[in-house]
Amino acid sequence: NLSSVMVDVNALSLVSSLLVATIQDGGLGYLWRVLSWQRIFHFGVIGVLFFMSSVVWIQATIRGSGSKQLAVAIFYLNLPTAAAVSQYYFRRSYGTLHWLSFLMITSAVCAFMALRERYKECPAFSDIKCGTSAAVMWMESDRDTLAVFGALASMLAMVAGSILSERLFRTWTDPFSVLKVNMDFASLIAAGITWYFTTAGATHQPASVTHRYNAYSAWGNWAFVDWILVAVHVSESWSAGLVVKCFDTVTKSVLSALSIVTAVCLTDHFAEN
Repeated sequence: NLSSVMVDVNALSLVSSLLVATIQDGGLGYLWRVLSWQRIFHFGVIGVLFFMSSVVWIQATIRGSGSKQLAVAIFYLNLPTAAAVSQYYFRRSYGTLHWLSFLMITSAVCAFMALRERYKECPAFSDIKCGTSAAVMWMESDRDTLAVFGALASMLAMVAGSILSERLFRTWTDPFSVLKVNMDFASLIAAGITWYFTTAGATHQPASVTHRYNAYSAWGNWAFVDWILVAVHVSESWSAGLVVKCFDTVTKSVLSALSIVTAVCLTDHFAEN
């Protein structure tokens, strides 16, 4: 069940945030600051934005295979988008070499990921080989416009969350772990609501939603790789947030692009993909 994965990710992230915040603050005194309505609203919005970005991205990737190449390419336009928003919102000045670097990294990542999707996809239960012209024609016949718009919405939500968190990190002086408690709590609530409405036990549940989220049971059958996925998501949320707090959104986008390509190369090699 994909929704249960998101619940576990946000629950584990919240527990880790509370543990680290308690250690850094030397007690539970920080909870009074965390429970401030102003902070709950500000960081709650950011937490929901990051959660919705993940959910919409999952939606985009599990729809028509013919749209995956374009959806992946659109999602990785987050680097120039973050740079453009940062330049306008924070009044930063990026020179010609900066923009040339941003566009080179973006073009390389988009081309690499799109080609990977093209040669990875092929019709199930068919003799058509992956990467052949027949497989490409099959993928093009399976296009889904909603997947493309979903990738665009996911990318914009992620950039908006990063920009807002960067602004709030400059405003609030608490350690990152304390600030992260509010974001994780809001994300966990949103994940719990999504999990409830996509689980087979919910009333008036459309069959298409149940199939899309593999929500035939509340938690589903978990394998060892699913727990690895949860650990990776939690680690990514910590590392991305720390980079935004210590540096900025554009630096996070650059490091994210490089880490994704590296991770894909390693996983494809060991999985013999």
